[in-house]
Amino acid sequence: MFAVLTDGKQHALVDERLYLPKRWIGDPARCDQAGVPAEARKLTSKSEHALAIVRDARARGMRFGWVGIDAGYAKEPWFLRALDDDKEVFAADVHSTQRVWTRPPGLRVPRPRSRCGRLPTKRRATTKPATVERLARKFRPHDWKRCVLRDSTRGLLRVDIAHRRVWVWDGKERVARCWHLIVRREVASRKTIKYTLSNAPAETPLLRLAQMQGQRYWVERAFEDAKGECGLADYQVLGWRAWHHHVTMVMLTMLFIAEQRVAHQPGLELLSPRDIVEMLQESLPRKPEGKEALAARINQRHQRRRSAIISRFRAQQNAAPT
Repeated sequence: MFAVLTDGKQHALVDERLYLPKRWIGDPARCDQAGVPAEARKLTSKSEHALAIVRDARARGMRFGWVGIDAGYAKEPWFLRALDDDKEVFAADVHSTQRVWTRPPGLRVPRPRSRCGRLPTKRRATTKPATVERLARKFRPHDWKRCVLRDSTRGLLRVDIAHRRVWVWDGKERVARCWHLIVRREVASRKTIKYTLSNAPAETPLLRLAQMQGQRYWVERAFEDAKGECGLADYQVLGWRAWHHHVTMVMLTMLFIAEQRVAHQPGLELLSPRDIVEMLQESLPRKPEGKEALAARINQRHQRRRSAIISRFRAQQNAAPT
């Protein structure tokens, strides 16, 4: 598992953890053969790794505004509450089955039903929760707001956003927590809906919440670049140290690419990781094809991308209602 740092333009891998399943932890001979150190031979969940990554980043002085989390980690109630307790703002995608309350759940210890048996001690909710999917189905047309998140190579990225303040409770805490529920509906596909919880301040504008939710796009983009241009998936190592060495080199390569893209701004807005890789291939010892040929190939690629962007924006403008 990995952590990605992004500002919405540049992105790079900044940390990693190698998750070991139970069958590995319970097989000392296998761990010995792979060179797994003793301190790593304990069962650690992916959410525990994720929390350690966030805390280590803060301890190292890394600066970031919030933590973006996919639904695979957000399904663990304790994980989001740990981030909230750490004063970390998060935007966490959740599954459609996530249960929430639209008003305070009214937690209290129920009265005993009879004089026999043990007295109740656990708090219960006096109102029933609903899944986020069921809640979204009740939204009326005016509950949705069209938001423009950013420019993209396919034109303006527009989405429909609905928002509610909701309460979440894990069945154990003394009080429920009041967070944002952000529901995103794709303009071109209204059945494609995404649900996100966030503990951002209550006064956070809707557009800001929508942008926080959409920022995880850059995480996926970082993995595309890491695998396509930096060799993240191109390894055949079998040992603990070798895997970490390989991933560390990939992370350093991505950092170098991000620095080069920043260094060439303004001026080369379309400079891509592939461009930089090809520039390195031309500069490093090898039989060069010539700088003029390299520049021509990059310029052609930029021209195709620029033409595609202009065409997409023009199509959006023509399709927009008057």
